[in-house]
Amino acid sequence: MYIGGMAGTGKSQVLKALVKFFHLRNESHVLVVVMPTGSVAAILGGSTYHSMFEINGDRAQTSNI
Repeated sequence: MYIGGMAGTGKSQVLKALVKFFHLRNESHVLVVVMPTGSVAAILGGSTYHSMFEINGDRAQTSNI
């Protein structure tokens, strides 16, 4: 699920409600929270896209085929 919108529209509140919902159902393990920046991830207890999906923007992936 993607939650988007302008600043102040309640994205964080929706996310907090979803986290609580899954926690109350004892299904926290099926919810992965990822954010675009580290500061937002730290505030909401998630991970960045790059760390969760092991995306490295510093160098291209190459293979020796």
